[in-house]
Amino acid sequence: FRNNKIMMTSTSSSQTHVHNFHANDLIWAKLKGLPPWPAIVLNSNSEPLTSDISVGKILVMFYGTKEKALMRPCDLFPYNENRHQFEVPRKHKGFNEGMNEIRQSAGLGVDPLFTRDFDAIAAPR
Repeated sequence: FRNNKIMMTSTSSSQTHVHNFHANDLIWAKLKGLPPWPAIVLNSNSEPLTSDISVGKILVMFYGTKEKALMRPCDLFPYNENRHQFEVPRKHKGFNEGMNEIRQSAGLGVDPLFTRDFDAIAAPR
């Protein structure tokens, strides 16, 4: 059985929200110790990519750093729905560059707010 989408269920208050993530979806990926990071879904198959990877993990690429990671669906959030909440300048290395990259991918263009040169303090690994 091959399914090209992953479903995420999150509960807030009494409502349940279901998000389907597909390859090329623009997202926010939350890593421990870092703010939600702009990213893109690379492979959303429900089958494992290799025998060492559990079913349900989603391969993403972080904008700004170009690093990749397998993420749990519960750590991913749709870009447009959460843009106004998460889209703020940060001092983390690659974050502001990543913000302009995801904005361009979304057809929003470069925002001068994210072109400032901050001291680098951290980036996703």
